[in-house]
Amino acid sequence: ADIAGEQASVTIVDIGGRVVRRLAEIPRTLPSGVRRAGSHDSVDLAWDGRTDDGGTSPAGIYLVLVERGRKSLSRRIVRLR
Repeated sequence: ADIAGEQASVTIVDIGGRVVRRLAEIPRTLPSGVRRAGSHDSVDLAWDGRTDDGGTSPAGIYLVLVERGRKSLSRRIVRLR
C-alpha cells in the first residue's frame, strides 16, 4: 500500500502507557531542533528527556511509538538520568 503523504507521529510513552512527549507529527509539524534528513521519508529525531509540559522525565524504561497510516512500530528505550 502506498502511504506517501500520510501523516506519521512519533510519541514517547512511559511503561504505564501514559504519553510523556509527542516528538513529531510528520509531515505537518516538526518541533524546534528537529530537522528533515535528505529524503522526504526520513527524519532525524532526538528526545532530550523533557515532557510535553517542559518537565524532566525520570530515569526508567520508555517506549517510542511510531505510527504512519495503518502501520505502527514500537521500540523500548532506557533513560538513565
